[in-house]
Amino acid sequence: MGDTVTFTPNTGVTPTFDGRGSRIEHPDVLPIFWGSNWPVSGDVTIATIMTALNSIVSGPYLGGLTQYGFVGPAQIREPRVDSSPFSSLLFTIPALAPGVDQTQAFSATVFGYLNFLVEHNAIDNVDDNHELIVLVFLDPSVPVPSIMDLAGKVTPVPGANTSIEHFEFADDNTRFEWAWITTSSNQLSSVTAVLSHELVESITDPFDSGWHQTFPPAGPNAGQIGDVCNEVAIVDGVTVSAYWSRADAACIVTTAGTRRVSLTKTVTKHEPHNGPSHEGFVDLGSPLCAAGLFDYFERTFANDLTIDAKIDGYESPHVDWTIDGQAVSILQGAVDVAASWDPEPPPSPGSPAPHKPALARLVTWKPSAAASQITIGVGPGEGNASFRVAVSVAESFDAASLGGKGSTRRTAIIDIDVKNQEIVWESRYQDAKKNCDHLQHLAAGPASAIGPPHPGDPADLVGIVSAAIHDQTAQRGEALRNAAELLRNSRPELSRALMSLAQRTG
Repeated sequence: MGDTVTFTPNTGVTPTFDGRGSRIEHPDVLPIFWGSNWPVSGDVTIATIMTALNSIVSGPYLGGLTQYGFVGPAQIREPRVDSSPFSSLLFTIPALAPGVDQTQAFSATVFGYLNFLVEHNAIDNVDDNHELIVLVFLDPSVPVPSIMDLAGKVTPVPGANTSIEHFEFADDNTRFEWAWITTSSNQLSSVTAVLSHELVESITDPFDSGWHQTFPPAGPNAGQIGDVCNEVAIVDGVTVSAYWSRADAACIVTTAGTRRVSLTKTVTKHEPHNGPSHEGFVDLGSPLCAAGLFDYFERTFANDLTIDAKIDGYESPHVDWTIDGQAVSILQGAVDVAASWDPEPPPSPGSPAPHKPALARLVTWKPSAAASQITIGVGPGEGNASFRVAVSVAESFDAASLGGKGSTRRTAIIDIDVKNQEIVWESRYQDAKKNCDHLQHLAAGPASAIGPPHPGDPADLVGIVSAAIHDQTAQRGEALRNAAELLRNSRPELSRALMSLAQRTG
């Protein structure tokens, strides 16, 4: 068994159910399609109802009834189609008025019909078969009956279940459970919701001596495990009704699958856009290194990303997307997230650096409320962005407004880093930075920075370089130039670094 979907009962408090002994362990189900309009075409047909009925009994839906004594499996017989008219049923329905219960006429008529079939041996294996459940589907021409209470409130009743007992002298009485189900809604989902409701109650409370509500006191025509639950769910594509579970202390629908959600990211575009060249002041941060104006440009990117949600085990998913907790709107929208920047240098010493916005704008696209994919575009002209995308998925029938308790909600999260901006320096800056790094290494430890001897190195190379760099006298520039000249052939890069320092020294 997979996930169990839970709902809040309509009693307002947790109901109590007690068993009185009866239950059906191995249901033997006979569908009867009664009425001159069978078979019909469209959504509600004998074929579609039988397909749904077989799905209900062969799938996980009845699994929650084991706590009430159901063992299974359930057997579905070939349907009996009786196209004889029932005009008497239509003409004996009393008009609605305060205190009138039209369902009594329905039950009396169907009872008489089934009693006739039993007396004429028209139902196979009925004698001593107390596990038989007869489901009578009234053709779509029959309206849904209603009950009007004394205050004038009208309650439609699309189906009902009860039992029949046929006396047999010197033998066990013929006794079985039965239900009638209207189909005039012409909606298969409505028919299967009623069908599943009546089937569950027939299994758990046959002969009015099975499981019944003891608290709070049940109203008229109520008190079985389906009556405290008004909710429906979808199992294997079939709409079914919830029923009370003592084990879960909730209305439930048991399902086959385990619901899972995961997220993946795909970058579909990372397109560079180079801005104009600028001049900025840079202090390389050491007295050994140059400070001055260097050329650079800002590069931003046009980024497009696709975020896919893999949704498993759902029948009718409702999907919510957020970015850093902000809802992603249907169709095109925008979400602002924190931005970081590779800072631009000031245009001259002492000038402030150019201001950069603190937020980057993400342009989103979500094609529908149930979309399992969104796209995100950012840039060019935006800062680097790190943000969190979350998707939350629940069955559409699990909404709080429908009595759902959120038991089907699953959430997946993915953290996204988007490189959208950088400062690109021209080669003179790169050379100056390289020289600076080299000179700082030399100042920290000339022996390790210079490394092993090269052909043509002067004797005592380490001492010459160390003395020139650390010389603080008026002759420092000349010492640096002399050292640079000595290394011009064997160590050209080091020579250039020393000459650059000499030029700044004077």
